[in-house]
Amino acid sequence: NDLNSVATDGVFADMLINSAEGQELYGPKDNSQFISTVYHNVLGRAPDEAGLAFWRAALDNGRTRGFVFDELIESVQAPNGEAHEMLENKVNLSMYISVALQYDGTENVAVRYEMASVSADDNALEIIKIAIPTHWSIY
Repeated sequence: NDLNSVATDGVFADMLINSAEGQELYGPKDNSQFISTVYHNVLGRAPDEAGLAFWRAALDNGRTRGFVFDELIESVQAPNGEAHEMLENKVNLSMYISVALQYDGTENVAVRYEMASVSADDNALEIIKIAIPTHWSIY
């Protein structure tokens, strides 16, 4: 397996989902709960009935959670739309936290709080970056 096939088959996403932090976020959930959580984290909204039914059927018929996660990420990578902007801002904030703040993994609650606050609004992202030191001192 080369890296591209591992990434596109959902294998890498399965590894992340099966990590300790992934299990904390996605672990002991049934397929509907898992899909709803991914929709919330990736798309910033609950799944519509058709989407929930489609992805639940995929999981029920043998697709892995990593595959479904990857496919939902792919759906927002087209360079337009609010979901794409929100995902881009989450990536931007992740890079800021890990590089600029030299995040070492110890503030999981604070990082989740900041990530949950991210929207498609670039100005809001900058406000979150400014507020991080204050928020992190609370935890």
